[in-house]
Amino acid sequence: MMLAMLAVELALQVADLTGSWNLTGEFGGGNVFRLACGLKQQGDRLEGTCKSRTGEIRLAGAVNYPKVRFSYAVDLQGSTYTLYYSGTQESEVLIAGEMEGNGARGSFIARRVVPLAGVRRKQQERAARIVVRYRDRQRALPFFVFP
Repeated sequence: MMLAMLAVELALQVADLTGSWNLTGEFGGGNVFRLACGLKQQGDRLEGTCKSRTGEIRLAGAVNYPKVRFSYAVDLQGSTYTLYYSGTQESEVLIAGEMEGNGARGSFIARRVVPLAGVRRKQQERAARIVVRYRDRQRALPFFVFP
């Protein structure tokens, strides 16, 4: 029972998509696009805002780890189209999948934006823990004096 609860908790931690993501894809035979998205996950619900060259887009979707689905409506030349994305969370920082809308298909890759300052801070914290462990071991070692 405890092992099952731990597995569910671990899966929820891995599946959390809250944060900044850069989405790149190809749609409809060579049309390349890029979006900068801010996502927020609450349970299995996903929502967020993406910025493109043409403006801001609101998306909504669902997460069922490792599957991710979302959609948004976009206005092009006076018509509204809904684009549907379906992907797999490959790691904490990568989602890859397919998209479709208005009869066209494509593929996309989303990469989590990892702030460099946060990475450096984590590396510094890890280095500090190693130094403390090493220092504590040195104190714990018996000191021998040889004549």
